[in-house]
Amino acid sequence: MVDNMDVETDESSKADLSAIRWLQEAIGDAAVHYLLGCELADLEEVASGAREPSEKQAEVIKHFSNFRQALPSELAESANTHAPRWWLTQVGQEGKSAARSIHEYVAGVDTVPPVEDELERSICELAFDSYAAYSFSPDPDLPEFPFMERPSIRAISLLISHPHAKAFTQSALDDEVLGKAFAAANEHTGHMASIYRNTGSGGSVQLMMLPEMLLTRAWSHLEEGSRSQTAFAAAAINGLREARQLFAGRTVNAKVLTAFTGILLPPGKELKLRDGVVRAVTEVDRKFVPEQIKGKLTTSDAEGNSTVINYDGDVVLETEFRFRIRPMPSEEGIPRGWPEDMRPPASLDTTSTRLRFSLLLAVQRESRVQLVQTWRSFDEPLSVGRGMSYFDARQAIGLMPTQLTDAELAEWGEWHKRLSVPHVSKIDVALTRILRALAERREPSDVLIDSVIAWENIFGSREGEPTLRVTASLAKLLEKAPAARKALKTKLGDIYRLRSDVVHGNAPLDIKQYPLCQEALDIAINAVRVLATERTDILELADGSARSNRLILE
Repeated sequence: MVDNMDVETDESSKADLSAIRWLQEAIGDAAVHYLLGCELADLEEVASGAREPSEKQAEVIKHFSNFRQALPSELAESANTHAPRWWLTQVGQEGKSAARSIHEYVAGVDTVPPVEDELERSICELAFDSYAAYSFSPDPDLPEFPFMERPSIRAISLLISHPHAKAFTQSALDDEVLGKAFAAANEHTGHMASIYRNTGSGGSVQLMMLPEMLLTRAWSHLEEGSRSQTAFAAAAINGLREARQLFAGRTVNAKVLTAFTGILLPPGKELKLRDGVVRAVTEVDRKFVPEQIKGKLTTSDAEGNSTVINYDGDVVLETEFRFRIRPMPSEEGIPRGWPEDMRPPASLDTTSTRLRFSLLLAVQRESRVQLVQTWRSFDEPLSVGRGMSYFDARQAIGLMPTQLTDAELAEWGEWHKRLSVPHVSKIDVALTRILRALAERREPSDVLIDSVIAWENIFGSREGEPTLRVTASLAKLLEKAPAARKALKTKLGDIYRLRSDVVHGNAPLDIKQYPLCQEALDIAINAVRVLATERTDILELADGSARSNRLILE
């Protein structure tokens, strides 16, 4: 410990700079620069001998040199990694970890964020004492955990055994809200709460593991360049306040990321939406993506220019939703199936559908440009990792890598505004079926069926003869000249009868009829295009019956 350090006053004694390199290999640059109270650039100058360490830095370096020399030579090489980690996370008589004591000896005491009660003070102290352990480089020989960023084993050990961990537990049990939430206990797991989350996940939260959960989440939300003890503690306190709100039955804002492949944004650009932002995927985002959906797809244009996309996504929609939890009933009272009100918000899928369809309408190229969803990640409070679902985009049909231009990005934003008005929800089935026909359907017959379902969602009705109503409405919507309307209505009738033959098994689909399947899809897309621009008055009507009646009777 620092308070037991022999202060070296002989100026002829030089700091053993090799101890710095040894520490860098053992615990990583970030932890060493924290211990020595200097910036990373300054650390490299000190380690290389280009800059003299301060008097206190020299004392600390000397101390670590002595520690390294004291390690028994017969210990395995791994001791060079584990021994300093173990020592730096020991808690001394003052109730502080060795790492924190060393940092404060060299750099002084960091600003402590304001706290409102004993529970917040405990999580603040745990943040300060575990900061170095969270800074450690990844533990050697330990596998990575999917969908989560786990701290060093030494950080977990420190948080379990620290005196303030016990104070945190007791304060939580004395708290009016948390005490009720964690009232259940058993001899193996201690006090715990079983909860549903409105992301479609759930399970148990152990009170003894709550500090680690809060601190790990706080750490993952801090950018590497802005990490400090003060910022770490403030983020943990904020996480604790969110937890108390959630267990009190209130909601908090949570972030959700939805990634897509198929396009690249113009360099340095993003698309701002009313309820979020579309930006380029970062390496931090990719860190939680499973390896099995990764890969690349390349295409080249006539001039030989290549465009490369990642199957795990190149753009991500970042948005927020209101996150909430609900206590699970006892085992005897657990209902069958997941509660409907605790499923992921339907608005997330709606936003994704609007985004994909607006790109389809915005970008006019020889080949249709698609946006295919690859994964979705919930950044859940009260969770160590991230709830993630994913789709292997290599299964998508007709995916063509596309580099968007600035003009196309702007047009995408305009189309998204058109499709984000409330009355578009009345043709959600049409939008969804069209996107499925584009990206998922391998059989022409499936493309045909989905496309005609889209027609019916727009203009279908229980009243009268559906074929006449739907085909007449589409013909009048898409063509202005009477002769063109008549020709289109005849073709629409042929497609409609072909769909009926396929669905009812009257005749197999002939290869010569494949183009009609694509025409059915083109017609569905063009119908949405016209409704969202020239005929918004039709789109505002209540249902397919009202929409077709308006058109036919005009």
